[in-house]
Amino acid sequence: MQYSIHIHYIEQVVSLLIAGGCIQGFVLTFLLFHKKRYYDRYLGILTLFFSINIALSEFVVSVFDATPEEYLFFFGPFQLILGPVLYFYIRSMIGQSSNFALKNITHFIPVCLYIIISIVYHIVPSSPMGQHITSQMTTINIFIWCMIFIQLGFYIHLIEAKRKIHRNNLKECRSSLKGYELKWPGQLIKVFVVLNFSNVIILFWYIGDHHRIGIQKTIALLYCFCIYYLGYRGLLQKHVINMELNKKDSNKYGRSSLSKERIEYYWSKLESYMEKEKPYLIPALKLTDLAEKLGLSPHHLSQIFTRMNRSFYEYINSYRIETCKKILKDPSKKHLSILQLAFEGGFNSKTTFNTLFKNATGLTPTQFRRN
Repeated sequence: MQYSIHIHYIEQVVSLLIAGGCIQGFVLTFLLFHKKRYYDRYLGILTLFFSINIALSEFVVSVFDATPEEYLFFFGPFQLILGPVLYFYIRSMIGQSSNFALKNITHFIPVCLYIIISIVYHIVPSSPMGQHITSQMTTINIFIWCMIFIQLGFYIHLIEAKRKIHRNNLKECRSSLKGYELKWPGQLIKVFVVLNFSNVIILFWYIGDHHRIGIQKTIALLYCFCIYYLGYRGLLQKHVINMELNKKDSNKYGRSSLSKERIEYYWSKLESYMEKEKPYLIPALKLTDLAEKLGLSPHHLSQIFTRMNRSFYEYINSYRIETCKKILKDPSKKHLSILQLAFEGGFNSKTTFNTLFKNATGLTPTQFRRN
């Protein structure tokens, strides 16, 4: 008896937290839609959709005492929107698409069909379609959720492909990628895959209804935290500047090509400037900054790096690595930690420094210092 009271109390607390999560989701939706950056609206759509989803699923479980099969059938449509919206968020953020073209509607056909079928089932359950769904509910759920997981996997692949292109573009114009790599959308989908899989297993796992509902509420609470992460991560996301966005500059200088002699001259000038002024010690150094110092257009400097088979990112960080190697060899600087010497060499991320240093030397900074 006392155990049941404790469980009931915990469920009430979780329900209150879920209600608070939904309210926060609506607040985040409002904030995202009122930001000037157009791509934040995609996240606004997502936080709105999932806030409604969690509110309705809580209502369905609490008021209608839905069976596991009915709950899964009701919950499915909201999963089908996650992948496409995050995909278009990434596309618009990196400058590949600022407007939603009519052809892009095809990405949302599955969720639209699912919503229509769900509405028919819930409003007219006695219709031929409703009766057929009821009789084949388990089979339909298995098919639908298999499709949901396949779709999420497909969009994880698309997002990772776009992120890779974006990363390569950033390397052409930035010496540091910290804050611009956009790892979190793909990570978020993976979290939702795990939560969805857990939810499906729990709903088909024949434990007591009381325990099952409690676990469902806990998963709904985890969804709320995902919404918090999604909204606040979007609000805090830096504005991503990409070589693709500099189209005016590219068009202006696109027809002018530097001769081999001019490229060699400017390369020599660049090398001399790097040795003398050491601009690579500036963590946030950009291609535009260096081009301005050399009296070149960003397009021409980019062209020079391309002709020399180097990316701006690799070139600047090669100087940083050499600087850090000198610091590691300096007995007077043995007191510096790895993080401190990374900062002194121009890096602003210990992880990036360790990765690039090992790629360049075959050793970690610690191993190099010992040797």
